[in-house]
Amino acid sequence: GGGGRGGRGGGGEHNEDAVDDRLHAALVAIVRGGQQLPGGLRMRAGSNLELVTALRARGAVTSDGVFNALLACPRGLFVPPQYSDQAYVDSPIRVAEHGFNISAPHMHATVLEALELSPGDHVLDVGTGTGLVAAAAAYMVGGGGRVVGVDVRQAAVDLSRAALSELRASNEDYCATACELELERRNIFFPRKDFKGAFDKMYVGAACPVDQLSGLITMLRPDRGVMVVPVRSELLLVRRQPDRTFSRRCLSAVAFSELEVPSDSEVVMAMLAEEMRCCTSVDLPCSTLAADVAAANEATLAGSPRTASAELAATIGQPAAGLNGHGAAGGAPGGGGG
Repeated sequence: GGGGRGGRGGGGEHNEDAVDDRLHAALVAIVRGGQQLPGGLRMRAGSNLELVTALRARGAVTSDGVFNALLACPRGLFVPPQYSDQAYVDSPIRVAEHGFNISAPHMHATVLEALELSPGDHVLDVGTGTGLVAAAAAYMVGGGGRVVGVDVRQAAVDLSRAALSELRASNEDYCATACELELERRNIFFPRKDFKGAFDKMYVGAACPVDQLSGLITMLRPDRGVMVVPVRSELLLVRRQPDRTFSRRCLSAVAFSELEVPSDSEVVMAMLAEEMRCCTSVDLPCSTLAADVAAANEATLAGSPRTASAELAATIGQPAAGLNGHGAAGGAPGGGGG
């Protein structure tokens, strides 16, 4: 889950060796009503701004939200240095040493547009690869949202974390706008109770077997969840309806390698580990002591020391008199306090 068997680790889509360029060009022409892309099939840009501007001119980017998010997340940061010469080419990049692909920029744009991300959305990116889609989603949903990126390959997770760290260090606007991005190594088919019905939007970056699709759908919010997922040779937009049914629409023809589906025994072991984790973890409420003390101090500075003492005493369960250095109610100074 989050990695393609024999090639896809997250974030990649077209297998360059498997898809003939002439067939690809023909498919593009059909989808665009016979209109050929200007400048050839594989557009090469000199910078991220030029790349994103060209994607908008070609119709892959249609909204200001996606345009600004892709500008804020330069593809060059999410491409390993040894592939930097390919960073601004509209083509997938094969990261051979780690066994996965980085999707072509037009695919990233297509996915982000289809998800229609809004501020506050909770997003799951399955097969996050080097993290560009997840990082852009974090920028679009803002500080009130949540984005989780998972991948089966530790190398992909490490690359994502490094890219995100560099992005945050170099872009103050991104830091001020984006939510924190949660990245973890995980097979999405291993059970996790807190993922059930938890996400408004999902992107799956590898083909999902038909018989596993229902498991992914359960992670969407029951009444309004949206998922973009490759199934066989189609990139589908799946929507959960208020009546708990779902609709689906084909966005385009694609060629993705498959998600890694664990064996039954691996799933059972993961379920036992999850149960153990739930049984041994304790959720503690956040302490309010600092806020209570600050409120008490503010009241004291405002000239109401008795009121402040009484409020703080009520918070920690002691008589207000005791906080003023007196004994119990009715006692003399220095007397037998509680």
